[in-house]
Amino acid sequence: MASRRAAHGSTTGYTRELLHVAIPVAARHGYAPDASVTPDEVAGDGRKPFMCYRNAILLAAYPLWRRVKIGDTASDIAEGINAGMWTVGITATGNEIGLSRGDWEALPRDSRATLEREAARRLTELADLCRDGLFLNAQRWLALTVGAEEGQEDRRDTKRSILHIH
Repeated sequence: MASRRAAHGSTTGYTRELLHVAIPVAARHGYAPDASVTPDEVAGDGRKPFMCYRNAILLAAYPLWRRVKIGDTASDIAEGINAGMWTVGITATGNEIGLSRGDWEALPRDSRATLEREAARRLTELADLCRDGLFLNAQRWLALTVGAEEGQEDRRDTKRSILHIH
């Protein structure tokens, strides 16, 4: 699994003009998607699946029911669901809490736990999986996606399971 690198596409609420500024900054911090799509390049807002579809085309990635949409807002998760993708909601490091890393770490542990539970509750109402940060266990993903590939012809036949991984 470590030798296989999945293509990574990004969707955003930014315009392409703003993304041209943000991409080099993000790359300096280690985030460099293989493709990116903005709402001004497709019809509709973030809840519609069109940015995911455009990324799939740019990356030649199919079928979408074997792909994962990771997001930190309900809109991100709705976009992935509407595209037929697996979805992961990011809680502690995402927009549902909306704090800088320093502000987050300065909070008492019980306050962080409460905020994260609330963010997870909001996102797990939609997402297939929630995680406190961006680093997911590759073996869990392999189990989720390979299990779906081997056991189901189509994700729509798979019962939605809601998990919260710490």
